[in-house]
Amino acid sequence: MKKVIFAILVISISLLPTCKKNSSIDEAPIALSDSQKELITDAYSGFCILDNLTLWDVSSGTSKSVSGCILGEKLALLGQTTQIVQAGVRRDLVLVRQSSGSEGWARSEYVIPDSVLAVIVDDEAAVLAKPGPQADTGLLLPRMTILAIHKDSAATAFLQVSCVEPSSGKLTIGVYLRNSGVSSLIDDVKSAILYQIASRTENPKKKAAFLTSALSDYPRSKFTADIRRALEATQEPLAVEIPKEKFAAVFITNEDGINVLSVPDETAGIIVETLQKGRTVESVEKTTQSYVIGSLSAPWYRIKNPEGWIFGVALSPK
Repeated sequence: MKKVIFAILVISISLLPTCKKNSSIDEAPIALSDSQKELITDAYSGFCILDNLTLWDVSSGTSKSVSGCILGEKLALLGQTTQIVQAGVRRDLVLVRQSSGSEGWARSEYVIPDSVLAVIVDDEAAVLAKPGPQADTGLLLPRMTILAIHKDSAATAFLQVSCVEPSSGKLTIGVYLRNSGVSSLIDDVKSAILYQIASRTENPKKKAAFLTSALSDYPRSKFTADIRRALEATQEPLAVEIPKEKFAAVFITNEDGINVLSVPDETAGIIVETLQKGRTVESVEKTTQSYVIGSLSAPWYRIKNPEGWIFGVALSPK
């Protein structure tokens, strides 16, 4: 799942000559370790801050769509700019290349060079017109907003950022946020990108696939609870309510590739996470009767951390 989805998300990594290291992996915000270089752009690359940003072919004098870019995608800047008129509006375009090799002209305000990709982890962040506590605009950016932080502000008390507000789609360029409540950790940023893409996906199965990948591929994300709630909302209700009872016990997984499901049903359940052999889990509930999968019969157990249901044959008492 991770390889499939992020084949479109992870673009060619631009290596910096030097890079400050975090003193702690959980230290936020913006001093990046070597493992996070894919979250940095330079003068020759930029981050797309609008999901499904159109790339245009303007060679014939008219604009024709040739491709689309994903939120957070890193694009190579090819050093050319132009202007076109669309629907009576003059737009500035920049020529870019995707990791797939596709080239096209993108609206320059949505491609941010010399930046650090990050995400708001607080419930909201106040937008400032300039650096300083007295410059509050009254505008707020919500949790899980993806930010391109202008690199020259990354080590200061106030971050200069560009972003697109998730719900309204409003473009915000070069405003400031306080240097707190923002994370540049890979699990936080990439899980939030998948969440944002899922929120704009109408197909329930595709939506669930993005959310499931966010949970399984980025387990250290600060947004795990948000993503699980969104995944549960895609779940169709079971035709028959399954009787359950409280059951506290500690188990150990006895095989690899054990699926933790959103409901105790192998066909209706959505995979929340996949566990490997030897993982200790704690159950808090079980079905009151056993169910048969193949030739095996067992109850389902609801566990916590991760939250979900495991078929009993995959568990052994610890």
